[in-house]
Amino acid sequence: MNGVKWIKLDTGIFQSPKVRKLRRMPSGDTIALIYIDLLTLAGRQGGTGELMLTEGMPFDLEDLAFECDTDVNTMRMAMTMLQQLGMVGLREDGCYVIDGWDDHQAVDGATLKNRERQRRYRERQKAKRLLAQAEAAEAIEAEAFAAVEDCPSQTTELANDATQSVTRDVTDYALEIRDKSKEEEQKEKAQKEKLEGDVTHVIDYLNARSGKRFNPRGEQARKVIRARLSGGYTVDDLKAVIDAKCAEWLNDQHFCKYLRPSTLFAPGHFDEYLANARSSPPQARAPGGQPIDFSIYD
Repeated sequence: MNGVKWIKLDTGIFQSPKVRKLRRMPSGDTIALIYIDLLTLAGRQGGTGELMLTEGMPFDLEDLAFECDTDVNTMRMAMTMLQQLGMVGLREDGCYVIDGWDDHQAVDGATLKNRERQRRYRERQKAKRLLAQAEAAEAIEAEAFAAVEDCPSQTTELANDATQSVTRDVTDYALEIRDKSKEEEQKEKAQKEKLEGDVTHVIDYLNARSGKRFNPRGEQARKVIRARLSGGYTVDDLKAVIDAKCAEWLNDQHFCKYLRPSTLFAPGHFDEYLANARSSPPQARAPGGQPIDFSIYD
């Protein structure tokens, strides 16, 4: 498998809440090192965040233990903790995946390759379902012919009925797949439109709170906001961080420049910023020192 030679590590990786929590756990430092090893392994094996031994064969725990130079029990404990912390995921096909790989690595072409791999996986699953349907149809036809072996006069009529029944089943199944596909496409389109609308809303909100003029159509700002919203955070979470950091940094000449999407919503800092915002709701002030009346923006 063609991988990448380099991977990116956030300079704040050991200050992130997840890694800090991990290192406080039993054998946490060992598991943190295993996580770094898994990142490099994912890079070597394709640069998509998937831990695949070959194109169709994922690494199992024994393989990963060998690659990370540890024992299977330690590897099992490490993968359990990493999954609980949302740092590693496990797909239905048994493949471990580094969560947030695309956000952190941004390797050229990796995102498209990962999407293509996911598309092929979905196609394989669909093919399995169609094969199962075809096998069921053949079984129905075989039973129909077997049932009339001793009644030659009825063979043709029953066989035709069985064939028509099978044809109807397959047709109905095909129509069901088509309708479901259209429904899923419409749902995905609606979700995408909502996500993009939420991204624009967050940028507008940041501009209103900070007095800055970030371009709502700028892809660099949209990308980092989109990643947080796609990762399970809500618009209110992002607005809470904006409010908190505006209150803390708006009147500070040094930190005011960091009131920008790339800092506020960076994956290495966002959890910490959000936790602080939730624990102590801010009273933001405008550059002149007066409290900001947030109601005018609602």
